[in-house]
Amino acid sequence: MAKKQPVKRTKRQTTRRKTKRGQTTIFRRIGSVFLCIFLVFLMAAGIYCYIYPECPRKWTEELQEFIHAKGNHEQRQAKTSSSALPSSSETPSPEKSLSETSSADGSQTEYAENNKPPGKGSYTLPTAGYNELEFTYLRQTRHEQLIRHTGFTVSYNEHWRLPNWVGYELTREKTGGKAKRQSRFLKDPHVKGVCAIHGDYTKSGYDRGHMAAAADMAWSELSMKESFYLSNVCPQHPDLNRRKWKELEDKVRDWAVADSAIIIVCGPVVADRCETIGKNRISVPYQFFKVILSPYTDPPRAIGFLFDNQRATGDLINYAVTVDSVERVTGLNFFSVLPDEIEEFVEKAFDASAWGI
Repeated sequence: MAKKQPVKRTKRQTTRRKTKRGQTTIFRRIGSVFLCIFLVFLMAAGIYCYIYPECPRKWTEELQEFIHAKGNHEQRQAKTSSSALPSSSETPSPEKSLSETSSADGSQTEYAENNKPPGKGSYTLPTAGYNELEFTYLRQTRHEQLIRHTGFTVSYNEHWRLPNWVGYELTREKTGGKAKRQSRFLKDPHVKGVCAIHGDYTKSGYDRGHMAAAADMAWSELSMKESFYLSNVCPQHPDLNRRKWKELEDKVRDWAVADSAIIIVCGPVVADRCETIGKNRISVPYQFFKVILSPYTDPPRAIGFLFDNQRATGDLINYAVTVDSVERVTGLNFFSVLPDEIEEFVEKAFDASAWGI
């Protein structure tokens, strides 16, 4: 059998072959460089999101807020100008912008200056009062177990081991309670599933921060005891719990005395990925909210507060926001028992002077 002779190539063919091979190598190297850059960027983004888990959530909320504001603007343009608050002779324009002041920590505080409520007699107040004004609806899918205690209601989130929200009515009579303060926090016997225990907070660096304030529950021995259930507690920075959060609790009691009755809803703001403490992995919130409604003043009014879970200083006005702002941050719907026109009005603005802050 004849031996196969090797194919002879001309010098030009050999040069073209080497050129093609060199070009392929260059393209592969460029592709590898871009792939490495992409992988490094992806890893950096993952590390950033892990260290600052609240950032993606804030970006999402800002996008939702923009879409929501755009939709509302289109709806207002479609509506006729005949809509008005009940029994009000002069209706503030819904398109009137809220004034903004920069707080000491750089946050934006919204309050009403030129958009003040109409005078007395503009609303027909209920004669029998409202029922369950503190009840708050979740706008997002979330774990929830409703627990009604003697003095307050808890929406408990087993995934967080924290409340979604805690709500209650505080009347003038209840502020004069003399029940003795408890000395130890207790596991809530009504919680189905995992609940925090006292030891989860020990040496964690966080206070056991009440949502429904213990001093607001002093009108009953039982309500005082239940306020120390850990379903009513969140990990709070000591310099928030013992300073501005306490100052606001004291203010709330003053408002209850002045207005005869107010509604309080408060709770944590928790990131999708967050720090946890204790054997039961209690989620650590990055913010706390509190909204207050005075439904029986003429006219009714409401105000919200947002605190970062860190040392808080300065005046309370630095942390005051509209109830609408709190709803956007938390995904909750407050005070839905109110007539729609009143709910919309009290939630979109607040008058700082009316609250004395």
